[in-house]
Amino acid sequence: MKRKNKPDKKKRFQVPIAARDLSLASGELPVRLGMANPFLEKESSPNQSQDHAQIQNADDFYRQGELFRQAGQFEEASHAYLQAVNLNPSHHQTLGALGKVLSQLCRYAEAMEFFSLALKAAPTPWDNLDHLFHLGQLYKKVRHFELAVECYQAVLKMNPGHRDALIALCQVFRQLCQTGKAIEIYDRLLALKPDDPSLLLSKALSLPLLYTSQAEILKWRQTVDQQFDILATKNFKEDRSLALHGSSFYLAYQGLNDRDLMLKIGTVFQKLLPPAPNRVKHVHNDQPKIGIVSRFLAPSHTIGRLMQGIIQHLSRDKFQVVTFSVGRDTAYVPQGDEHPQDVFVVLPENNIEQAAREIMNHQPDILLYADLGMNVTTYCLAGMRLAPVQCVTWGHPVTSGLSTIDYFISSKWIEPENAQAHYCETLVRLDGLPTYYYPPQVSEPVGNRQQFGLSETANLYLCPQSLFKFHPDFDPILAAILKQDPKGELVLVSHYTEAVNQQLMARFKAHMPDVVERIHILPRLDRERFLQLLTCGDVMLDPMHFGGGNTTYEALGLGVPIVTWPSEYMRGRVTAGCYRQMGLNDLVADSAEAYVQLAVKLGTDAEYKMQTQERILAQNHRLFEDHRVIEELEAFFLKALDETGVPAHD
Repeated sequence: MKRKNKPDKKKRFQVPIAARDLSLASGELPVRLGMANPFLEKESSPNQSQDHAQIQNADDFYRQGELFRQAGQFEEASHAYLQAVNLNPSHHQTLGALGKVLSQLCRYAEAMEFFSLALKAAPTPWDNLDHLFHLGQLYKKVRHFELAVECYQAVLKMNPGHRDALIALCQVFRQLCQTGKAIEIYDRLLALKPDDPSLLLSKALSLPLLYTSQAEILKWRQTVDQQFDILATKNFKEDRSLALHGSSFYLAYQGLNDRDLMLKIGTVFQKLLPPAPNRVKHVHNDQPKIGIVSRFLAPSHTIGRLMQGIIQHLSRDKFQVVTFSVGRDTAYVPQGDEHPQDVFVVLPENNIEQAAREIMNHQPDILLYADLGMNVTTYCLAGMRLAPVQCVTWGHPVTSGLSTIDYFISSKWIEPENAQAHYCETLVRLDGLPTYYYPPQVSEPVGNRQQFGLSETANLYLCPQSLFKFHPDFDPILAAILKQDPKGELVLVSHYTEAVNQQLMARFKAHMPDVVERIHILPRLDRERFLQLLTCGDVMLDPMHFGGGNTTYEALGLGVPIVTWPSEYMRGRVTAGCYRQMGLNDLVADSAEAYVQLAVKLGTDAEYKMQTQERILAQNHRLFEDHRVIEELEAFFLKALDETGVPAHD
């Protein structure tokens, strides 16, 4: 059968961006490979008179690299592939394989270079399909979504039915605020395989990042609700092969009670999960073993900063501690060697059964999930019973909806009286906020507006939160502040994609056209510059419905006043909880009008702002390095274990 529209064999795909120009989200590029790469200095074809034995030796190194890669030994694989490439620089499969393992090792710029070389070395465009797809995956990982689209579309031009490229394109379209395009592709795939649970779940959870109105939110939410009602009635085949690629993350930003909907979602997910690995009859370890699980435990990540102090300060006299990081690129990084007995495990990102077996091999007594709903792998693991006690805390501040999670660990400072009605888990209200947070450190200079291109004379209202936290209900408040303060300017920080910035600014232009010119979106910043930005503002604004977490700790640690109006749900009450723990209740607004008046007073009254800063600096020590929280957590863990009925070790 002849192939239609076969591309010209001479045509080569041009890499959209050179690896050396890649700008990662962290602002840093990985180091170069330590071994010599003479072929990188110039592009050349293999010498036609090259000794055949040398080529055979290159093949041997390639096969050795394949064995290492299949065993998950990526560092060893990279060295074997590199030896093969040094001997045969034009072998596109080796170049591509080297790109893949370097990506696994989080050495993204180097991976880009080798994919670029593989694309140039491939004898025909058809040989580039795999290289193009994985290059797109790499761009997606580092949030260069437009370039990822270019790669996937090049793959699909050659193979319109390439399932993995179609699914990846759906994921990218969702990040580019093109949710409708993503759903169209899911519908095309479902037309061929209508009972595919992975496609059905992913389509059902395809939600916009931003909304124009409350009515639009309710419409999307009703669609999700209806789709999960249908999914709950389906009997999926037992021999299913799960490849889940969607999560409920964006539901939490709609400003509504998610309990019932998350319960539906959790029930459907749990129907699809493989059974938990068989365990030996469990008895408590001599020292109870606590496993801490997340995709985001690196200290540079929001979750890592919330969890780092807890991981470091749990008593090793009372507990053994194991960190389970899903994926290598944001894995937990131990600080020093103060706990040499600790175990650090990197779980596979896309193999739920293997990840579950690795957790079970360590026989944890307690699993503490730092967040649930941010990553599909951790959500699926939490849906199995892998430990006698399973808990989640506020990394993603919404109920899991899973019957296998026993407790949600929160605080009395941030939960309303009726809060248990928001959770499927038993709610645990600690006396302190559930983190051992280190105070932020910022180097000089601080308060330098010029470096950010900000006005020296304007009253600056900062709201440097993720843009998907900007609920339509927040717009009238922002507009009222800018109208009451003609010298006021609102400063935001860019999303990863310009499409999100443009969509939000279009909404602002529609809702507040008379003040939109005084709203500025700054480029993304590394943490040091972000902290410096916080010191430039007159006041920080806490968004409605889903407020600050890490940003609140950082701002209050620097003495920056924050205006907040606590919402009905915990995710909109964290800043108010911080103020209450600090004893500064008068800085918490109780209405939209009070919010606007307090913001404008802080923005325009220099003396009042200075007094407020001094009060915050005098009391913010109550937020940081609070060892009482560690003691509370330890007592809770021991009590929860006692209540399981699992016998202690003899």
